[in-house]
Amino acid sequence: MDFRHSSVVAAGTYRDDGLANAIPLRIHKDPYKEIAGSLRAQKDWDSTVSTVQNYQGGLGHPYSFIRVTIPECIPERLEIISYANEYAFLYDDEMENLDLKNFKEGRDDMLHVFRDDALNEKVSDKVRPEKKLQAQILADMMAIDRPRAITTMKAWAKFVELASRTRSEPFETLDEYLPSRAIDAGEL
Repeated sequence: MDFRHSSVVAAGTYRDDGLANAIPLRIHKDPYKEIAGSLRAQKDWDSTVSTVQNYQGGLGHPYSFIRVTIPECIPERLEIISYANEYAFLYDDEMENLDLKNFKEGRDDMLHVFRDDALNEKVSDKVRPEKKLQAQILADMMAIDRPRAITTMKAWAKFVELASRTRSEPFETLDEYLPSRAIDAGEL
């Protein structure tokens, strides 16, 4: 493979706990698009959904999430992918923090963001704020690459549907939580 957008991180400058199996860690050369996308998602979430406080998300120094998990991301896609990833982290945190008294109702409301018309980039003012952001993500992706944007959003909606099955009730124990979290954290 011809690596055009990433460089190898020097071995010994990071912990791999023996999990890398001699596969070198690569990092995207452009940190700015990931930072811009992640911070914009946090700002949009903060202004439209709920307050973002003491939140780290996917950004990290020197190894942030998107730059090391998709090191050869086409530069024109890096910002929107980072935005979408940060949105997913924020969405997940919101799901994790649902009020236990209204858990089922809150969960169902949050899941409608993807269930109802996940491929619609134009939404009314009456939809949930999370849906407005999700529709904007779709519109931004469609402007870059329509076929792959549709594939991505369909896969995301399917993932959310599968993950939602694990959240039918609040968890009482760690043993109940861990198997569902493996699915919910993107195992598939």
